[in-house]
Amino acid sequence: MRILRHPEFLEGAIDTGFLERHDPAQLGAPLADAEAGRHHAVAAALAAQAARRAEAPVLGAMPSGWRNNPAGLQQTVFSGRHGPMEVGYRFDRAGRLSALTCDGDPVEGITVVACSPDAVRLVVGGVERRYDVERVGPVSYVDGPDGSSVLVEEERFPLPGSRLAAGSLVAPLPGTVVKVLVGVGDGVEAGDTLVAIEAMKMEHEVHAPMAGTVTEVHVAAGDQVEAGRLLAVVHADGPDGPQPEQDAAGEAP
Repeated sequence: MRILRHPEFLEGAIDTGFLERHDPAQLGAPLADAEAGRHHAVAAALAAQAARRAEAPVLGAMPSGWRNNPAGLQQTVFSGRHGPMEVGYRFDRAGRLSALTCDGDPVEGITVVACSPDAVRLVVGGVERRYDVERVGPVSYVDGPDGSSVLVEEERFPLPGSRLAAGSLVAPLPGTVVKVLVGVGDGVEAGDTLVAIEAMKMEHEVHAPMAGTVTEVHVAAGDQVEAGRLLAVVHADGPDGPQPEQDAAGEAP
């Protein structure tokens, strides 16, 4: 494609020495720049969502966004040549896309026309573009007018705490943070209450699994959290202090 778009080719000044005058590595480099990569990640996330909806074993005709109560964004993380990209989206009860973000920022200037498991049509900057998506396991191959990308989808629902260092405290269930009782630098004892989450009209406390120092706090009162969301991190006392295993609520066994 870079050869076809090269000024010499467009002017008809092509000959057998073309590849000797130009670096083949540059000519063969992917067309998609970082901005195109974001568009491709959006297309891959929407195509994956459409595929899951089409494969739903029950209530397949129900719009994807139907919820009894307001819900947070669905999150999909891809890794690719431009690094990790997190796409967030939410559909309303009629199945229309109501929110779209990339790496936490609202996606501006993009309108979704249609999406299916193998193709997504977006209006980008006033121009409609079709992105073809081929999914093989966690890998999505996206082709569009702005180039191609290979994106690997991270596991959407890993076991809570499975990718976190010891001392990480995660939400045991979805709910609303009602109390954050510590800050970075605070010392805590094993069993101290650090965060309280309200869910189903009950308050659930998250406790320190060990004595130590709070090194990270990732939530504030009023935040909506999903199960497995990282709340805070406690570093054990001592440079080589024990790091006990913990369950999803940050409780030591």
